[in-house]
Amino acid sequence: KFLVDLIISVSLIAARFLDRGDERQCDAMQVISASIPLVQALLVLCEVIDWLLAIFYPVCFHSSSFLVRLLPFIGGCIFCTIIVTVLIIVDATTETTPCVSSPTDTAIIFTYDISLTLATICIVALLGLLAIKLNNSLYKPILFHFASTLILLEIPLLVVTVLKYSGHREYVITATHTTNLLVAAHAILHSAFFVCNHEDYRQGIRSTFIKFQILPTV
Repeated sequence: KFLVDLIISVSLIAARFLDRGDERQCDAMQVISASIPLVQALLVLCEVIDWLLAIFYPVCFHSSSFLVRLLPFIGGCIFCTIIVTVLIIVDATTETTPCVSSPTDTAIIFTYDISLTLATICIVALLGLLAIKLNNSLYKPILFHFASTLILLEIPLLVVTVLKYSGHREYVITATHTTNLLVAAHAILHSAFFVCNHEDYRQGIRSTFIKFQILPTV
């Protein structure tokens, strides 16, 4: 997840600044940028499933193999691959027309709808976990994920959806660009939080920086 978060954040920022063409056109860049929030929502959902298993089925969780614990992520990857493939097919078989009236627009907004649904499921599940009396080691990361997912993922996706279905189509593209940058911030924050809470990763990154003389040897 750490590596995927980094890839997501870099890809979103690059997509925002490299897409210099006519923003009214539904091109491959827009298809890709629409699919990345879906990836981030799926990653959060997989983490939520991980926490649910760890809290309610601790014996099964800690005794399960690494492959079993990867199953939610594998399932999410397959689901996302199917959605992105459909988007690419729609984009490839649709004549380039203004986004506000093309079938591709429907497919792209449908992807944001799916992302919003997944983010909402995560918010509800995280809120339910926060209502349980958890120890401090679990409560803090769950609270962090709840706040960051609500502010940087759920609300921006909701704004895109509301603008689309309320008829304010002229603002949708600007809203999606803003949403993508917020999703990038979400990915960066989650990666930073992950590193801060894992001593082995902190030491590994520090060793790498020292090896390439980015940090002085202490």
